[in-house]
Amino acid sequence: MLRILRKARLQVLENRNFTRYAIYAVGEVILIVIGILIALWLSDLSEEYKKREREQFYLAGLQEEFEQSRAKLQVLIKVNRDTYVKARSIAEAIAHPDSVLSDAEMSRLLFQAFSDDFAYNPNNSLLQELLSAGRLEILSNAELRNKLTGWNSRIERIRQQETSLREQRYRVLDVARSGTGSIRRIFEENGLAEGLLGMTPSPDPGTNLPLLESRQFENNVLIFILTAVYTEQMHYQPLLEEIQKILSLIDQDRE
Repeated sequence: MLRILRKARLQVLENRNFTRYAIYAVGEVILIVIGILIALWLSDLSEEYKKREREQFYLAGLQEEFEQSRAKLQVLIKVNRDTYVKARSIAEAIAHPDSVLSDAEMSRLLFQAFSDDFAYNPNNSLLQELLSAGRLEILSNAELRNKLTGWNSRIERIRQQETSLREQRYRVLDVARSGTGSIRRIFEENGLAEGLLGMTPSPDPGTNLPLLESRQFENNVLIFILTAVYTEQMHYQPLLEEIQKILSLIDQDRE
């Protein structure tokens, strides 16, 4: 098109028609401007496409991470619930002295309720990379960006609560090993003495039934149950709902 305009312009100049020459010159300028605008538009379109590709890459990675984090949290909720249900059985036995709870059952409940020490460790390496590099802006969904920005503070609150739960567990165990209970009996009834420690059974492994008559032990068990239930209802379950919401937002933006 420009070649045609130039040829026409030369013919006009040869015929000394300056008015028509000006029209052709303006037309040539307009075509050049249009060409530049089209090139810029194509460049912007290409850049937008690349940006969208990068966003999809990060969304896919975040989706995988949060699905793994959700699975971990669901397991943790079950483990925590199992511990306070077993601890509740001990508390019920303390509250009802006429209930029949053998030494073996008591020792197994103690192990099942207070031996697990767990902490929530989500899979968030990609998220941490995005946060540390300041790349969250590549995600177009403002609500998703906001939730991801507040993720670390949520996990920090979870860890503080888990520390409190751990302390309550240790207090129960401190009473059990202070002389009122028998750690050996717990080990033997749960297969740890022979299996893990390689110890032969003792003819007198002691008893843990006196713990049922200890007010200090009961108080610590009850506080542990309260802390474990609070951890689930006020921390784990809300976090699980938050993960579900994040995954829903990611799914909306996935192509």
